Amino acid sequence: MTEGHASGGTRPRVSSPRMFLWVVTSIIASAYFLWNFWQRVKPEPPPILSRAAEDHPWERDLCAQGNAAGCTALGGYYERDEESSDGDAQALAYFKRGCEGGDGNGCYAAAHLYEFWSYGRGTYQIKSDVGLRVVFLRKACELGDGTGCSVLAHAYRNGDHAPKDPALEAEYLQKACEEGVKMDCPPGVADARSDGGSVDANAPARQGATSRAKDSGRDDQPR
Repeated sequence: MTEGHASGGTRPRVSSPRMFLWVVTSIIASAYFLWNFWQRVKPEPPPILSRAAEDHPWERDLCAQGNAAGCTALGGYYERDEESSDGDAQALAYFKRGCEGGDGNGCYAAAHLYEFWSYGRGTYQIKSDVGLRVVFLRKACELGDGTGCSVLAHAYRNGDHAPKDPALEAEYLQKACEEGVKMDCPPGVADARSDGGSVDANAPARQGATSRAKDSGRDDQPR
């Protein structure tokens, strides 16, 4: 009787694995709640402003005097300041000043930022803008930046945020070659540049005309 009563009144024991799982789940849930609560109430850290202008007074003064290359150089210092919260914004502003002042490298640098910075460092955000990228690449090429011409040509070749256009591709490849980008030169032209000779993008056409003149026995070779 006593044994039956004792056995009938025994509570079911919770298995150790189930208890362990319940404890771990409770700890994780509590930690997640506390982390979210702290993210909402913690004070914002003070912004770290770049000191690029103070650290590079020569470029700062050149830019203030209207020197476009000085503005572009100062923008480069801001871009490389990875600890600041305003570096990207300042870099873009100075690159634009350099571009507007006639420095093609500044235009190319601005295009580069608009292409790659889908998000910025710190609190500032530069949104990618492929339309502005093409605008600044064109301006860079117009101002004699060969890399800008080359990138634009390949954009028109591959349809990279620009419509495929073989005519524009050829036009900008020729401009890139004329500005010293050897990989975009036709065969023979790059060799002339590497040998120290002057580059003429129309040289292959003249060479072809010379060969045809020799084949016909006429001495009307272009000079």
